[in-house]
Amino acid sequence: MIYNSKYCAEIFKLMAAGFTDTQVYAKWGICKDTFYKWKRERPEFLEAHQQGSAQYEAYLDAKGRAGMLKEEDIDFQFWKELCKYKLGRSDKATPTTVTNNTLILQNQSNDDLIEFIKNNLEQVPELSHIIEHNDE
Repeated sequence: MIYNSKYCAEIFKLMAAGFTDTQVYAKWGICKDTFYKWKRERPEFLEAHQQGSAQYEAYLDAKGRAGMLKEEDIDFQFWKELCKYKLGRSDKATPTTVTNNTLILQNQSNDDLIEFIKNNLEQVPELSHIIEHNDE
């Protein structure tokens, strides 16, 4: 696919609607390498992605808040923990192996994140409630 400047406006809108990078490039029918090449080579696309990322985080915050306030049927704690690890954040220091993997996890599917959490429960036992909730 050939780059088009219209993607700058589109990525902003998609991320504001809660799309991840993976969902954006899948929607466009391009591979991950093309997506990240555009970010490296097209400053306007990188800027649009950065602005979209801020909108994506705001979307996640709004969904978590809606779940916390019981405005939507979302398990707030599950949402909070999943988003935190998807964005590579932690409220406290975690073992090095988990910290090193958080960058890898940022663009993973929810199933991949659940599998990662299952494999790292010894290091991060406070995430066991996510697995218990997911198995229900």
